Amino acid sequence: MKTHIAVFLVMLFGASILVAQSGASVVGAGYTDPSHIAIAPGQVITLFLTNVKGAVPFNQTANALPLPTQMAGLSVTLRVFKNIEPIPAPIVGVQQRVTGCSGTAPEVMTTDTCRIVGLTIQVPTGFSLPLPFSTPEANRLQQLVVSENGVPGPPIAFYLYPDNIHVVTNCEPIQSFPLNRNCQGYVTHANGALVQATDPAQPGETLILYAFGLGGTIPTVA
Repeated sequence: MKTHIAVFLVMLFGASILVAQSGASVVGAGYTDPSHIAIAPGQVITLFLTNVKGAVPFNQTANALPLPTQMAGLSVTLRVFKNIEPIPAPIVGVQQRVTGCSGTAPEVMTTDTCRIVGLTIQVPTGFSLPLPFSTPEANRLQQLVVSENGVPGPPIAFYLYPDNIHVVTNCEPIQSFPLNRNCQGYVTHANGALVQATDPAQPGETLILYAFGLGGTIPTVA
């Protein structure tokens, strides 16, 4: 049986997540389509939101199991079929990522349009995966909805994959500098010591690697 831990994040930037506001807002930049949200059952991901109205702590994480489905007034649901009710996503944590607006005073940086909120969730397990190269199912509807205080935002389409593996690094939960080359994956020796330049892996040695996005389990974990 596959096991999962709940620390890994994949940064997802989607203009679709934005709610109505004046002017265009940039929530990310890169070399791929930011609206392409790819997830796998059990994966831990971070959704970056703008125009969140309520107060959000700079860093709040869940401290008990089961994980809550609402934090700081925010919640997320995912659905795969039209005739099946959306499934609430467990929430790992929420962070206020202050970005600021050019030419504004520091106190203005925390206003709705000048901040980004990172909401970290775990994708529920047990989703039915689409068969590759098959005709799309008429009843299939892969949508994600973020709500604030029960008020839903626009539905966001997502791609559902069997797995979307990411090795946990010491830059988690959110890497502030994407080009930081000092991030190290959590790979350890059998005794738990971190594999590093001063204590490298040896030929034939058994290592322990921590990762997320390994897909569903057999049997399915609730």
